[in-house]
Amino acid sequence: MMGDQNVEGDAQLRKDMQRAVPRIRLGTSVRIVGIVVCLVGLALVLTMLMSGRREPRSFDGTVSAIEQQMPTQRHPAIVGTEPSKPLSSVSVGRDDYVGILDIPRLDRRLPVLSPADEAAEEPIATYGNAADGNLVIEASNTTGIFRDLTQIPDGDALYFTDVTGAVYSYHVLTVESIENDDVSALRERSDEWDLTLAAPSFSGQQKTLLRCAGDS
Repeated sequence: MMGDQNVEGDAQLRKDMQRAVPRIRLGTSVRIVGIVVCLVGLALVLTMLMSGRREPRSFDGTVSAIEQQMPTQRHPAIVGTEPSKPLSSVSVGRDDYVGILDIPRLDRRLPVLSPADEAAEEPIATYGNAADGNLVIEASNTTGIFRDLTQIPDGDALYFTDVTGAVYSYHVLTVESIENDDVSALRERSDEWDLTLAAPSFSGQQKTLLRCAGDS
């Protein structure tokens, strides 16, 4: 009798252990997946941090190539006084550029891509034109070229030179933030500003806008 009970007890113990093994394996798998997800997330955060800290890429070669195709004589232009027309462009390699953006405070001269160009490294003129006072220039947050917009104080000068040689002078009015997908706010027309520089925030949820007024 006692022997039979021991045999039954051993059999039950084996069954319990067999049922427990899948649960242990499942728990281990869940923990492993959790660790992998955490490591991937950490790697993405570190990549974004490193991208934000690195020095912005220099575009001196592209700027020089654009200038070689522009008239040697530059002429000052005032927003609202030039004929309204689509932005002209010149080709450098496989890309089309509409002008050059100068930001003295950041010591940067940047080529500005045509609105039809989807290259991500250089700033892109995504809307409007300088003559009409509704030009919007955007940059990604991966190259860092617009990462210091908030450090440019009100009143600072900026310049946009289109490929026809017209030089538009601006001064900074204000910095503001909008939701990343709020296109209407990005392109909002105002009597106060004539140029908007935009860059997505670190999180990608918002955009930082630098609103600038044209000098008369």
